[in-house]
Amino acid sequence: MRTEKVFAVIIFIAIILKFIHVTGSGFLLVISLSTLSMIYFPCAFYFFSDKESKRQNMPLSIVTGIFLSYCLMGILFKFQFYNGGQFIISVGAITSIIILGVICYMGGKAAEELKTYYKNMVLRTSIICILSIILYFTPTHSLYKIFHRDNPERVRLYMQTYDNPDNKDYQKQYDNYLDSMEKHR
Repeated sequence: MRTEKVFAVIIFIAIILKFIHVTGSGFLLVISLSTLSMIYFPCAFYFFSDKESKRQNMPLSIVTGIFLSYCLMGILFKFQFYNGGQFIISVGAITSIIILGVICYMGGKAAEELKTYYKNMVLRTSIICILSIILYFTPTHSLYKIFHRDNPERVRLYMQTYDNPDNKDYQKQYDNYLDSMEKHR
């Protein structure tokens, strides 16, 4: 569908802009991924169906939409370094693998008129599944180092805070450093 293609392009651009430190890229990433996630949650059945035939396995479409929505939120949390990102991406990756297996199994046994439906589901689910798996196996430390490669002190302070979430002194040091960076802009 065009809607998904447009959001995919916006998400790709937002990730590139985030890599090159363009202001507002995080906002663009949040808006695009969360909107696509909200679209998938209730309306996945619309995206999976073929234009000519509206026949589909409605319960499978709804369940797939819910878990693809969850995967997209995991991707967002991982890219934005929100708390719980690793957990959400792990649940999303595992469930998308299971759902992809179910879709492939059911698609192999489906009637000819449902082949396009299952092909659409496999395509969308595999893309999101692969991205989820890649991000699951990418350590948060490495991702943060890539995004903030020009500021090793920020990376060092963030790693301290991330590795010791209960240590308020590390969090205060990191917050003070970010505040001092804002004052120098």
